[in-house]
Amino acid sequence: MPRPTLPTLPRITPGHPLHAFRWAFPLLVAAGQALLWSLESRGQSHLVLLGFGVSTIGWVGTMLGTWNRRQLLGLVGLGFALRAIWLFVPPLLSDDWYRYLWDGLVAFRGANPFDALPSQMPAFAPDLLAGMNSPDYYTVYPPAAQGLFRLAAELGGGHIPTSLQALRGMFLAFDGLALFLLWRLTRGGKAVLVYALAPLAIAETAGNVHLEGVSIAGVLLAVWAWQEGLRRSQAPTTAPLKVDREPQQADAQPGAAWLWYGLGLVGFWLAVATKLTPLMLLPLFPALLGWKRGLALGTASVALLVLSFLPFWNADMLPHLSSSLDLYYRRFEFNGGLYAAARWLSIQCTGYNRIDVVGPMLGLVSTIAMLLVAVYAWVKARPGHAAGFLAAAFGMVAIHQLTATIVHPWYLLPLLAYSCFSRWRFGLFWAALVPVTYMAYQHNGFHHPHAWTALEYGMVWAVLLAEALWSRKPTASASML
Repeated sequence: MPRPTLPTLPRITPGHPLHAFRWAFPLLVAAGQALLWSLESRGQSHLVLLGFGVSTIGWVGTMLGTWNRRQLLGLVGLGFALRAIWLFVPPLLSDDWYRYLWDGLVAFRGANPFDALPSQMPAFAPDLLAGMNSPDYYTVYPPAAQGLFRLAAELGGGHIPTSLQALRGMFLAFDGLALFLLWRLTRGGKAVLVYALAPLAIAETAGNVHLEGVSIAGVLLAVWAWQEGLRRSQAPTTAPLKVDREPQQADAQPGAAWLWYGLGLVGFWLAVATKLTPLMLLPLFPALLGWKRGLALGTASVALLVLSFLPFWNADMLPHLSSSLDLYYRRFEFNGGLYAAARWLSIQCTGYNRIDVVGPMLGLVSTIAMLLVAVYAWVKARPGHAAGFLAAAFGMVAIHQLTATIVHPWYLLPLLAYSCFSRWRFGLFWAALVPVTYMAYQHNGFHHPHAWTALEYGMVWAVLLAEALWSRKPTASASML
């Protein structure tokens, strides 16, 4: 019996009453973004929710519509154009960019950003220090991120507004690369709209200066390049190579294949040397590449990451980096679902919040669950099948975020990107709900919206469980996209 999938949702087909008005939905995406562009501060939480809400209605309606290939390409272009317009709007929804530029200016002045503690350097870039959210912590951003920060400072000549625009321009370029790769990997299918017009993806990368877009582009580049490398390799004599397009004799180019493997290695290095979290995808390499190539390229990826730290290496770098990472996972908390429930339980049992225990315990649970996903991917392995790898990557990221102590809205961007290849849709539902966390930012300070968080995760888990139960029904049919 074939594996059941999600039911087909009602679509705006040529016979549907809304078909003639389907172009109104992409306009709603743009209208919602325009509301976000009108913000004066992220403390205007009701305007933030209205902007994301209007965009989300347009996003869902667009995904349910019927489009030909040319129209789909136009919608992807619209998604990129909306991202580009954000370059002319101040990045008010985030303050991470203050640390990005501070690290870049430190490197631009010839110092090591892993040695610099902002709170101990009050005279250095005081405007950036005033807006920074973690001046008492050493930087946690790995080498590729540091390279982008320094390049932005170089391009901006040390001038903060110009350097910020240079950094956002680079992030926009990586957004464009990610959209191109998704178009290729989905073969121009409608699933590309999941990421191309997602309100979070439009607003949170170049718009509000977050590194997730760069990391996503790196992972997609690696997967696409390795798929192309496998397609150009000689097919094994024991069994035909299963790729998205069956290889032909003319495709066998073993010499050229290594160039693609190298390009993929560079892509994955970019991903993990920008955000360390894609390291969780290493156990999935054998499912995509086979055991021999998977182990070789996985080892090479880790080695390349370690080597890229060497320019920053000294006796203090590792203690500084590890101390900040340890504090991040043991002391910081924001919008954690399972963590919030475990925190409440620890308070009931011990009288106080044991994040120092609960955080690592959830990390262990997450690791075990992700290893089970990897084992399942090995069992179902189709070497060269990019969609299968990225569907498993969706599972990895979902487990990680569901057990995390911190889930900022932009942390869900990889989940959105990999949703293009997954039959699960709770990630889209989560991405539509997570902007409620901006309720935490008020004009009179930061107030964690615990009630909103409970509502958010209650609905996400309800959708997840409903999907899990429905997928067991043998009458279930095709997925939404």
